[in-house]
Parts: sequence; structure tokens; C-alpha cells
Amino acid sequence: LTLNQKKYNYYCEICNIKIPDEVAWNSHFNDGPNKHANMAESRKNKTTEYECTKCCTVIYGDDLSLTRHLSVKRGKRSKELKLPEPVNKLFRSKEVIESTANKLTFEANDALRYNQLTKECCTRLEVALGVVFEGCRAYPFGSRISGLGDQYSDLDVFIDTGGMYLGYKNQDALAQVQLVRKAAGILSKHKEEFQDFLQIPTARTPIVKLYHKMTDIECDLSFRHGLSVENTKFLRFCLDLQPITQPFVLLLKKWSQHNNFTEHISTYALALTAIFYLQVNNYLLSVKKLRELNPEPSLVIDGWETIKYTMPLEKMKTFVDPYPHSITNLLKDFFWVLR
Repeated sequence: LTLNQKKYNYYCEICNIKIPDEVAWNSHFNDGPNKHANMAESRKNKTTEYECTKCCTVIYGDDLSLTRHLSVKRGKRSKELKLPEPVNKLFRSKEVIESTANKLTFEANDALRYNQLTKECCTRLEVALGVVFEGCRAYPFGSRISGLGDQYSDLDVFIDTGGMYLGYKNQDALAQVQLVRKAAGILSKHKEEFQDFLQIPTARTPIVKLYHKMTDIECDLSFRHGLSVENTKFLRFCLDLQPITQPFVLLLKKWSQHNNFTEHISTYALALTAIFYLQVNNYLLSVKKLRELNPEPSLVIDGWETIKYTMPLEKMKTFVDPYPHSITNLLKDFFWVLR
């Protein structure tokens, strides 16, 4: 056959769809349906058609699309990896995925309904520590607060002993170790209330782990600055802005646990990966757009500028596309991009 007579295959990586011929290929672009309009402008500028002459395939995607295609053809990905059995069970059918997503979302929202217990725990910490650290504040953060945990999740608490929220005070390693030991010493005097102490002063962020008996909550106390508190607000905002974000991250979290990734990938890092995917497809606002919509000066913590959310949530929702498909479709498209 001459080059013109060869039978070509067509593959749109953006939509993860194989197309049988050139007529259908042109129709896919001109008439749809396709996901091209949902791409962020920065990604649109990087997409084009690529041709693999070895297997006669035309590929529409970004600059990595052809590289991924060729690596498969060279056999670099030919070895089949066996998924852990819990992962197979988690993703064995659309019905199981939907059911698990609903269950995890219910449990996460149920934890949010224990908000009064969280407040009580933080108040008791402030009272006990306030004897030595006058006016100290306890700020809850983490998955239990953002909507990505459950009622059995540990409660992360930032303890501000005074002037620490912006990261200007007590940030050096020695000061952190001293705060951990001092706080543990103070709280250990309230044995009827705080129990099961474990000091971890050598961690990247030194913490005190303890159990608060009155609220039945396991706590991790840190003494660095308020950036984690602001990060939690951002996660909560994303979950409220685009509701499918919550089951999406919760399923990825479960997937990570089943693959024993949790020691290497934090829930926050996993959530940011999911959020970034939704941002580039215009299902969530980029940080740049968020700043444009909320231009008021905000806190700068340890060199990181945060966001002061002044525009009403419902108004901000008008700047993103509602996710039109199922959680199963979202997972499928997400893992396809990561492959």
C-alpha cells in the first residue's frame, strides 16, 4: 500500500475515545460531542494533532500524548501490573463505585455534624494551655474539618500560643521542640481529661498526639503557623463550589489506602491533585481566577499568600461548569490522564 492508501486509526486523548475513520474524526471536532471546550486556555494552546507513522495512528492531545503512545508501542508498559484485591473490589462495577462514593460522602458529612464536639475539644485545650500560654488559641484543621474524613479521623489542631498564626514567632526547630514538650507537660496534669500522650518533636512538623476523653477524639497538636488552617478552608471551599469534588477525593483516598500509598502521599496532596484536574477542565476555579474574584488583601503566612473569600459562593459558581457526568466517568478520565 502507498502512504495514502494506508488505513489510519484516530484517537482523541482529551476525550479518551477511538474514532474509526477520518469522516467521524472531523465530525468529532466540528459537531461533537467532545470535551475540548472544557479545557483551560493554557492547555488548549498545547494541543494539536500528532501522527504515529509506525502504527498509522493520528492522535489529538498535548505534547506528552505522542510520547505516551510511543512508550506503550515500545513495550515499556507491556508488563501487566496486578492491582491489590481491595482495589479490584472498589472499582469492579459502576454500581459499587457509586455506592462507595455515597457511603464515604455520608460518613464525611456525618463527621462535620460532630462540629460541637470539635469546638468543645478546642475550648478545653485553650482553657488548659491558657494557664501558661495566656490567650492561646486552638484552630482545628485537616480532613475532619474539610469534609474529607470521618468521625474516627484524628483532629488536627494548630495551637497558637501568641503571635504565631502568620509564622513570625517560635518557628525555629528549638522553639518547636520546647513548645511540644511544654504543652505535653501542661496537659498531662489534666489526666482525667487528656490521656495517651505521645510527643514527636523530631517530625518535620513537631506534634503532640493525645486523646481527649470527654469528646472521645484523638488529637494531633502542632505549633507552627496557621497555613494548614487556611489550606483546610480552601479544600472546604472547593468541595462547596463543585460538589462532586468530595466523593472524587474520598474515593481517591480509599484507593490510596488500598495501595498502601498513605505513608508517601498525604490526603492534602491527593486532594490538590484532584482539584488541579478539575481546575484545568474548568470545573473548579484556578487560584489566579479566585484572586481576581476576591481581590481584597489577605493574610500572608510564612511567605504564602492566602485568599479572603468575599464573593458569595453562589456567585462564584457561575464562573465554573457544573460537572455533567457520573463519579465513575470522572475517575475513568482522571486515571486515564495519570496513566
